[in-house]
Amino acid sequence: MPAYEVEWEDQVAVVEVAGDARDLTLTFGGRRVAVEMIPVAPGHCLARIDGTALAIAMREDGDGLVIDTGWERYRLRVRRRLPIPTRRGTRGGRETARAVPAPMPGLLVSVEVREGDPVRAGQVVAIMEAMKMRMEIRAPAAGTVKRVHARGGVEITGGQPIVTLE
Repeated sequence: MPAYEVEWEDQVAVVEVAGDARDLTLTFGGRRVAVEMIPVAPGHCLARIDGTALAIAMREDGDGLVIDTGWERYRLRVRRRLPIPTRRGTRGGRETARAVPAPMPGLLVSVEVREGDPVRAGQVVAIMEAMKMRMEIRAPAAGTVKRVHARGGVEITGGQPIVTLE
């Protein structure tokens, strides 16, 4: 399940996200919350949070996101929490391949690397758009691009591999 660090004011929470761009389950602080996002207009949606409806407006602001509920405004910074690397296979005691998956369903805007390219840990390998937000997909570790599984301009599912690093 993809996890994000969400920062606002002087607080930081780790939020795990499951589901698709319209029907989400958010888990944070040991609590699960069902969220249905119904687009109304660009940057505006009706969010049904555990059954309670709330009209919200979202917009990017520098390196963050501003969410207005009509009576409250939240300024958030959202960062993808890199997964702890896991071994997919080993050869002589070293890792041989690791898939870099899409964190959630959405539009794969572009793939920034090609097969054979060297990458650094944290380097942007792809750019996605989901729920009216653009996000950079970063390499969890240094390596070489073994395979590119998807191309820019197509819809992909959450968990679908974008590239495999070796």
